[in-house]
Amino acid sequence: MRLRDSKAGFTIIELMIASAVLSTILLLVTALMISIGSLYYKGVNESSVQDDVRSIATDVSQQLQISDGFTTASSNLSYPNVQAYCVGSMRYTFITGVEIGQTVGVGGSGTTYYHILWRDTNPTPGNCTIDNTNGGALTTENPSDSGGTELIAPNSRLTAFSITGSSPYAISVGVAYGAADLLNLNGINTTCKGGTGDQFCGTASLTTTVVQRITGS
Repeated sequence: MRLRDSKAGFTIIELMIASAVLSTILLLVTALMISIGSLYYKGVNESSVQDDVRSIATDVSQQLQISDGFTTASSNLSYPNVQAYCVGSMRYTFITGVEIGQTVGVGGSGTTYYHILWRDTNPTPGNCTIDNTNGGALTTENPSDSGGTELIAPNSRLTAFSITGSSPYAISVGVAYGAADLLNLNGINTTCKGGTGDQFCGTASLTTTVVQRITGS
């Protein structure tokens, strides 16, 4: 008497179908995880630039509230694109459209900007200037200016910074995170292009007004 083996196994075709279904599921899960990761990093970068914009506007607002106004610095041929505002005892030296660490220019004439919004104590109250020492604060990796600090986070750029009016003052600040090829650079209206690498881009801007609380005698 011959015993028949009743144990049935999977055929090659069934195994191929099962493998294809499993691969599809894994691809979908991987794509979903990548999308979630991109959204997370996008949110982190957007939050960072928003924090920068708010902190800058708050810092300048507080200085304007307790000062007799602001003055602008005269231009300096050594740093033609560097500007400065002096508010009370503080001086804000800055350059717009340049990413921290970016080298502007070509060949030996290129200038690397290690800082783009440098706040320090104004050494000459009542007189706002950009001299080689002050302009050099943006081009020196570790400047020694008294009370100096960088107000912009790494890998970011200042897209707009202005103070106008006379109590109430209008303050406009714009900050962008990311490389230039990810940005539509347009001053305070700078936006991210979207698409590939968008998670590594973030922009924020703020325009506010402030009223002087203390006036000079």
